Amino acid sequence: MLRYSLILFVLACGLRIANSQTPVISGCPNRTPVEDFDINKFQEKWFVARRNYPPFIPLQIVGGFCQTIELKEQNNSFSLIKTGRILPITDVISVTKDIKFPDKNSPGVMKTNISAISESQIVVLDTDYENYAVLSTCDYIKELNTRLSEIFYILSRKTTLDQPLLEKAQAVVREVAPITILIPIFQSCNQEYLQTA
Repeated sequence: MLRYSLILFVLACGLRIANSQTPVISGCPNRTPVEDFDINKFQEKWFVARRNYPPFIPLQIVGGFCQTIELKEQNNSFSLIKTGRILPITDVISVTKDIKFPDKNSPGVMKTNISAISESQIVVLDTDYENYAVLSTCDYIKELNTRLSEIFYILSRKTTLDQPLLEKAQAVVREVAPITILIPIFQSCNQEYLQTA
């Protein structure tokens, strides 16, 4: 198992280089969110089935394996929680960010602070709420209007996503970013969550 995990880790690093993105002197692309987005239905845990990796973002930020994304409401505000592991046998890393909604009429577009000078724009491109979702996250420097990276996530309510739904989600990404390389995320270390949830 460890040997298999290390092989996947090396492959993931190689694909990060192949899928490199460099800073762009422009703001985030104008992505169209899913119609009639319902944030209440979108809450709770999602497993990351596929995503791309800009090479200058360390795996240590969110982990390379067993990644999850969770939207949670608390005290009339929302938070985005990302978890992951460097390797399946290492401890879980968790990052929590408060969410802002720049346009109340478009709740499918959200923003979180990365640092004092940078933000991340999150757009829900597609979802059926019960099985899959597709997100675009664009990190940028606010004052310079410089895009740092754009990451696409295909999410699943289970640790695996059925092939027809996976193909549907991949088609959504290809429509807006045809050359993006999406890699599978190893999720076997989240089986324990499913057994105890």
